Amino acid sequence: GIIDGSLVLFHKQSYAESGDIVACLVDGECATIKRFVQEGRRVMLRPENADYSPIKLSTDDFESGSARILGVASEVKIVL
Repeated sequence: GIIDGSLVLFHKQSYAESGDIVACLVDGECATIKRFVQEGRRVMLRPENADYSPIKLSTDDFESGSARILGVASEVKIVL
C-alpha cells in the first residue's frame, strides 16, 4: 500500500491494466493516485489508504476525456 509520506515513481503513459496503481486526472482538475480496477465498462479507482473513498467511473469517462491516466506507478518507497 501507499502510506502518507511515501514517494511514488510513475512511468508516464495514458493506459493502465486492472490492478495497476495510477495517477489519474478526473474532471480535468483533480489528480489522484489510486489502484485502477476495470470490470467490463466499469472502472473503480480504489484508494490504498482507507481514509479516502473510491471513485466510480466508466470507460466512457476515459473516452470522453473526463478522466485521463497520467501514468502508472513503477516504484513505491516508504519514507519514515
